[in-house]
Amino acid sequence: MADNKYPYSAELKAPADNSKVDYDDSKTIAGMAKIGKMFGKMAKFYHAKNGIQMKIGSYKSYDNADIPFYLFEPKNSVNETLPCIIYYHGGGFMFPVQKMMQKLANYYAEKLHCRVALPDYRISLTNTCQDILEDCASMYQYIFNHAEELHINSDQVLVYGDSAGGALAAGTTHMARDRGYKKALGQLLVYPVTDNHSERYQSVKEYPDAAWPASANRSMWRLMFEKGTFGMENYAAPMNMEDFSELPQAYVEPQEIDILRDEAIAYGEKLKAAGIPVEINVIKGSYHGVENDWKSPLTQRLLVHRVEVMRKMLQNK
Repeated sequence: MADNKYPYSAELKAPADNSKVDYDDSKTIAGMAKIGKMFGKMAKFYHAKNGIQMKIGSYKSYDNADIPFYLFEPKNSVNETLPCIIYYHGGGFMFPVQKMMQKLANYYAEKLHCRVALPDYRISLTNTCQDILEDCASMYQYIFNHAEELHINSDQVLVYGDSAGGALAAGTTHMARDRGYKKALGQLLVYPVTDNHSERYQSVKEYPDAAWPASANRSMWRLMFEKGTFGMENYAAPMNMEDFSELPQAYVEPQEIDILRDEAIAYGEKLKAAGIPVEINVIKGSYHGVENDWKSPLTQRLLVHRVEVMRKMLQNK
């Protein structure tokens, strides 16, 4: 069912109405787990296109668990040292890699002639927030520690995250700084989750039934922390961090009609206040998960802009 209650751009198809889904219902959670397993199986059979190939690898997390990741790279440059984007995917911390994330990774690898590493980190339905965050930090370390064998230029690494993946990308930059890891060249946060106290933002009051509804957001945080916070709440919800210094330059892209809009803007403003170069680009008439309307002129312009932002970051401009 399409949701037409908000003033979405005429260039976009209205998103599905998810506001009636009870994310706290045990049957719903069981159904999400089943769907998640299906997504995981389908991801392995994604067919890369436009001169890009997809490899499946794995790396060790903090507890020695093997975490799979997908590596997208130009077919004709397998032995060429290239920049790399570490892409932390969305899905409310609840879902594994999905086809749309792979499609985006494929697109960025093609347009930027780079490698894109897409980790399939553990999820909140079955694991702790510590597992999720450490999986993301371990992916970050893996890319830098294995840059030579992966043919990656360790001076040209970006982190990218959408939705819950935005929280993980941002949180990873904080962990990298605090733990003394090498600093990434930039971070791109697309309609990012940043704050587990999201009810305080005006955009939640304006658009509670938008593409990513307020009810789902509340359930997302409950599931993320119900097994404990392990002292990592501030990395999971980086708006809680006190120190925003020495972080990579940032591109923050809130969608106008999204409950997450104002917390994304607030996060970008915190980065600015700490002296971090930031572009905050609010997309008028757009919604959470806009890439699902892939052929829309608005989406296509948006993708081109993201590529240009990343290109400038990689050129250190």
